[in-house]
Amino acid sequence: MTYYKPVVDLRPTTILKAFTLNSILLGIITALTIEVRTQLDRRKSETQKVITTAVISMFISFFAYLLCRYLFGLGEGMLASPPWKSFF
Repeated sequence: MTYYKPVVDLRPTTILKAFTLNSILLGIITALTIEVRTQLDRRKSETQKVITTAVISMFISFFAYLLCRYLFGLGEGMLASPPWKSFF
């Protein structure tokens, strides 16, 4: 079995790293979703905008999580072996 090595070693094994990675992830998702909504404001009715924004933001979230998994190893925090580190 091969061990997965992230591009940037920032696995969320501490509380500070986990908050940092979640902030990066939510920033990516929020920025891209707002940009999609801005583009949709010019073209569609209100119902179409809500549905389209929800569907596209789901895909953005999925790909952002995959990107963060590949780059930072996000998702391994609960699987980290002891001894666990403190807050920092």
